[in-house]
Amino acid sequence: MFSLLLQTAEFTPGTLRACLVATTAINVLEIPRYHIPPLYRSGMVYKRQSGCYGIRDENGRSASFCSVPGVVDASDPVLFREQWRTAVVAYNEDPREGDCKVLGCWRAAELQIAGYRAFAFPRVRRYYNAQSSRWENLAHILVNRGDGTIEDPSRVLGMGEE
Repeated sequence: MFSLLLQTAEFTPGTLRACLVATTAINVLEIPRYHIPPLYRSGMVYKRQSGCYGIRDENGRSASFCSVPGVVDASDPVLFREQWRTAVVAYNEDPREGDCKVLGCWRAAELQIAGYRAFAFPRVRRYYNAQSSRWENLAHILVNRGDGTIEDPSRVLGMGEE
């Protein structure tokens, strides 16, 4: 099993993509080995992680991502920490919940196992953060099936219903 706690002074889009690729690759190896069921039949539901931290997008603008409760030191704006869980880790937890990173990398991996050239990728959207009184970016992980078709496992598994 694999759980990565990433701490870096500059969580860039390149770092995010590398974590998505690495987590998906580990899932490709672990899903068959541990007999993990297909995501949409696994009993998993979407749950956004609480606590947020920032990164910078390609243009130097800040972007927000969600992190594990109690891990981020809000008084330290320089260090960003993020937990990345594989399908095996998420499936074996109770309750079976995952954020968009968990669900996106799991779905991309099972599609790769089935022969698709799928990959998880971030979609960054601008929003106004009333708490900080500024415009920020929010990243959400989606899956490209390899033929241009986009899936949103988080929406399928309950995002927007909570």
